[in-house]
Amino acid sequence: MFFAQIILCTVIAINYRSISQANYLITAISAASIAGLTYFLIQRIADKTNKRRKTKEKDIAWIGFMLGSVAGDMVGIFFSKILLGS
Repeated sequence: MFFAQIILCTVIAINYRSISQANYLITAISAASIAGLTYFLIQRIADKTNKRRKTKEKDIAWIGFMLGSVAGDMVGIFFSKILLGS
């Protein structure tokens, strides 16, 4: 969950900057990526068929999800500066 969230937040940061700079191509690519990644994450979190998943595992997944958000935003700022300029 940590790495999935890093990727998602990176793409979201790139998407925000591309929208603010009116970059249609990067906006379209990042928006499609966000939709696909969000669907994947929702499926992983809302997996009701996995009865073996314990509360501790869910807590660890949630912590990874939160920390991945922070790291992803930082990575997204870095890469969006490379892609779109300062």
